[in-house]
Amino acid sequence: MAVDGLGPHWRDAREPGVKYIFRRTDNDQLVEVDFDTMMTQQGGYITLPDGAEARRCAYLEKPDEPPQPKSDKRKKVQAKIVSMSLGCTGHQVKEFRKLMADHKIPGELVGEESPHGTHFYNAIFPSWRARDAFAKLRGITNDRNSRNGGATPLGTVLYDRAVAITTRRED
Repeated sequence: MAVDGLGPHWRDAREPGVKYIFRRTDNDQLVEVDFDTMMTQQGGYITLPDGAEARRCAYLEKPDEPPQPKSDKRKKVQAKIVSMSLGCTGHQVKEFRKLMADHKIPGELVGEESPHGTHFYNAIFPSWRARDAFAKLRGITNDRNSRNGGATPLGTVLYDRAVAITTRRED
């Protein structure tokens, strides 16, 4: 019997005739057990009535379904990499954009007005490869550590501390 809402390939585990396959550890024979026996397993093993242990072989329970590939090649979503250390101030934007275009490095410079009146642009890259190419072009060879301010995700405490330091006014 199919489970409502899950389609015809899903079966109720307690349905008569549903068997679970285990392999004996002493002689490698396959044994079929019912739902109640299967539920006594611990760590994938059950103890059979004769005292032998058996390990579950779930992949043998669905012979009509093709096996899943070991490496799933789904397209991974890559977040954009934002780097303040590769950014620039307002008077360097044209130069940096030209540098990116001349060397065919994908990326952009996005900035916001700060409370101090200075305009700073963060460098945003679509991949680590593009970010590393721009860093190498600018002569920054070891920029993947937090001391240089690049490529290290900050927790909320460190982020708040960084904001406090950068927005502090010198009177």
